[in-house]
Amino acid sequence: KLYLPACTCLRVRTGRRAGGRVFRGILKKIFITIYLCAIVFPMDQELRDLLEKNLQISEENNELLKKLYRSQKWSQFMSIMYWVLIVGVTFGVYYYLQPYIETLLGTYTDLMSGIDTINQKSQSLPDMNTISDFLKGISVPK
Repeated sequence: KLYLPACTCLRVRTGRRAGGRVFRGILKKIFITIYLCAIVFPMDQELRDLLEKNLQISEENNELLKKLYRSQKWSQFMSIMYWVLIVGVTFGVYYYLQPYIETLLGTYTDLMSGIDTINQKSQSLPDMNTISDFLKGISVPK
């Protein structure tokens, strides 16, 4: 049996349930693996330097990911603001120009009703054949 130094992580307060025993067993296996790796494979300076370099690169990557995430959020916010501005300006221009648009629509409606009235009156007028027959029938005094 392998002697393990006292470790508080192995003394998990889970009671007497089966899950607690399984969890403690997993922790013991992990601790034994780490302990044996530390004894069998002592860390030399080159490996330590590689681990420190790896840690430094991981921290730089984390910073870059945070910047990318922040940039994405700002881009999304600005896109929403862009569309809100476009819709707001559209409604604002319509609100400002509404009296002028209503005046133009009223003028257009009056013009169309005037054209309809002229068309109705022109249909009640005699056509050109009737006028020419009338003029031929009038005798010109000599």
